Amino acid sequence: MRIDAAGNIGSDGLGMVDTIIYDRQRFRGADRIETAAIIAESSFASAETALIARADNFPDALSGSYLAGQLDAPLLLSNTGSLPAATAEALADLGVENVILLGGTAAISPAVEDALDDTYDVERIGGSDRYATAALIARRPGNVVGHLDGRPTAFVASGANFPDALVAGGPAYDQQFPLLLTPPGDVAAPTAEALEALGITQVIVPGGSAAVSEQVTDDLQGDGLEVIRVAGAERTQTAALLADFALERLGWTAMHANVARGDAFPDALAMG
Repeated sequence: MRIDAAGNIGSDGLGMVDTIIYDRQRFRGADRIETAAIIAESSFASAETALIARADNFPDALSGSYLAGQLDAPLLLSNTGSLPAATAEALADLGVENVILLGGTAAISPAVEDALDDTYDVERIGGSDRYATAALIARRPGNVVGHLDGRPTAFVASGANFPDALVAGGPAYDQQFPLLLTPPGDVAAPTAEALEALGITQVIVPGGSAAVSEQVTDDLQGDGLEVIRVAGAERTQTAALLADFALERLGWTAMHANVARGDAFPDALAMG
C-alpha cells in the first residue's frame, strides 16, 4: 500500500497476507433475493425497520447501506413488479413494522408497495434518477453524519458501475458516512446539493479515475472539500485497499471478513 502527499491511497501490487481465517460461514440461497433474506435473518434476531431495494440493479441498494446503518436495519431485495416470497417471509420472521422502499416506481412498482401496505408502515425514498435517490436517502430527516479526523465525511462513488462503489457499503453502514453517487465525468447536481446541505467537508472516493474522474475530484476540491481517493489497479485491489483504510483510519479490527464475488453486486450488497 502507498499513501501520497495528499493522503490518497493506492497500490503497486498486493503482497502476501499472513492472517489465517479459521472459521467460515457461507450464506447461499437459490437466488440473490433468497440469499439476501438468509443474510438478514442470520444477522438480525428482529428488526423494527427493513429496507427493500430492487434486485436487478445496484445504485439504490448501495446508497441504502448508509441508511441501513442509521436504522440498524436489514437490506432485502425485491423484483420490480412483485414481492418475492423469500422477502415477505423474512419481513414476517423478523417482526418488521416499517418498510422503506428505495427507488421510484420504475425501480419498485406500486404493486410491491400495495402488497406491503396492509401489513407494514411503508415509506418510499425515490428521486428522478439514481443520483437524486442517493441524495434523498442521505438527506432523510434524522440521519447522522459520521466524522473522520473531526471532519463530517461522505463517500462519493461512481453511479455508472458497481465494483468500486460496492466496497464503500460496509464503511458507510458502520461509520455513518453518507454514500452519494456521481457520473464519472462530473459531479451530479443532487450530489453537490446534498454535500452542502449535510455540511460535508471531506469525501472518500473509491476507485480510480476511470470510475470517478479527476475532473470530479478537482470540482469537489474547488468546492472546499478534502478528497481522499482509495484506488487499486482493479476492483479487488480497491476492495483490499479500502479494507486496509478501514483498519488503519476507521478503527476496524480484522476479527471477521466478508468475501463476495467481484463480478456481480447482489450478495455483497446484502452483506453490507
